[in-house]
Amino acid sequence: MILVTRAPVTRPAVDHIIANLREHDRREILAQRWDDDLGALADYVMVLACNDLWRVFLADGEPVALIGTTLVRPGVCMLCGFGSHRWGRVIRPLTRYVLDEMMPAVLRTDVHRAEAYVMAENTMNLKWIMSLGGEIEGTLRGYGRGGEDFVVLGWRRERVSAQWRWGRRRAPEGSGPNVKRRTGVCRDGDTPAIY
Repeated sequence: MILVTRAPVTRPAVDHIIANLREHDRREILAQRWDDDLGALADYVMVLACNDLWRVFLADGEPVALIGTTLVRPGVCMLCGFGSHRWGRVIRPLTRYVLDEMMPAVLRTDVHRAEAYVMAENTMNLKWIMSLGGEIEGTLRGYGRGGEDFVVLGWRRERVSAQWRWGRRRAPEGSGPNVKRRTGVCRDGDTPAIY
């Protein structure tokens, strides 16, 4: 059994996750940056993670993933997340957090659009974001620093608000595979769920 907990974002946790990034996350992130400076990346993440919707997910006390959303323009936020090779250990509670808490909290604000950018070859992340209700809106040819293609996925308030009512997700028509739920949602300060 793996003990899964979550916590607010801290610099040591960010440093640990970045030092142990999954290879496809590393390529995807660095393709969108000016350089390969991981310390500068950690600084940037700490600036982005300045709101209450960002969380670090831990497996047996080790930081393995983080997720959050940040306002990038008036009414538009960006979904951000990445993890270490142990990402799969926390994917279910992380997914539940996005569906049951983060997205409903976004809907309670004046945000009318959320978006995510994924390297086109990163099919694992594309499928996961689509399971969260993200719709592929297009391919950005040569978007990455080295000419990598990226896919932009989006959520629009008028389409998404029917999916999240009273903090509970309802499966949208034509959506990707639904995420299975387990009992024992792990909330900050609660007894952690065991998976």
